[in-house]
Amino acid sequence: MRSNLGDDPDVVVIADMVGLDEFAVVGRLHRLWSWLDQHSESGTNVRISSAFVARLCGQEGFADALIAVGWLEGGDGAYTFPKFDRHNGSSAKRRDSESKRKSRSRKEGQLSAPKADICPHTMRDREEKSRDIDSLPREEPEGVAPSNPTWEQVQAIAAGQMISTDIAERWFDDMEACGWLDAKNRSIKNHHHALKAWATRYQENEAVKKSRNGSGGGRVNRNAGTTNNPSEYAGR
Repeated sequence: MRSNLGDDPDVVVIADMVGLDEFAVVGRLHRLWSWLDQHSESGTNVRISSAFVARLCGQEGFADALIAVGWLEGGDGAYTFPKFDRHNGSSAKRRDSESKRKSRSRKEGQLSAPKADICPHTMRDREEKSRDIDSLPREEPEGVAPSNPTWEQVQAIAAGQMISTDIAERWFDDMEACGWLDAKNRSIKNHHHALKAWATRYQENEAVKKSRNGSGGGRVNRNAGTTNNPSEYAGR
């Protein structure tokens, strides 16, 4: 997905039509295109309905808004997504094609092998070993730190959790300042959980401050409510 998608004039039109801000629209587009990337190779004649798009994106009228800007064509049961490759990566489709190619190659190799060289007992032993290996639990390599999200990815995460852009930006700046470490100096692994927890504590803290100051409105100063340790809320 493009990093400057939020600046696209079509996104502005969609936001106006469905009554959301641009960041919320970007998050929903990311959700929709991610689903599409997993279930369609071409983006044409996709057997879904406008009601499904609304459920998937959590917004009524989202399909109609996409049609209005030319990002969706057709109707229920046969939708087409123009410029499919522009919005979706090819990683999943490439892995699927490579898997199929390897499978065909193995089958061709078995068919071309001389029958005299194939021992039924040997083939059975190989198949049993293969099943045993596949049944072993796969573990993540130790000592490898998770990659840190970009600001665009944080925007998408915040939109999916209905967290304001202002709070998401404060969290992102704090995480950049502390090197994406939590209060125990450990790398943050679950950025969705960390942002949600930080946002909840931040809002509670702001509510307490407003209650003490007797103030009920106005924009809070960007640096207000932050701590000397930016990672204090992270990962809790």
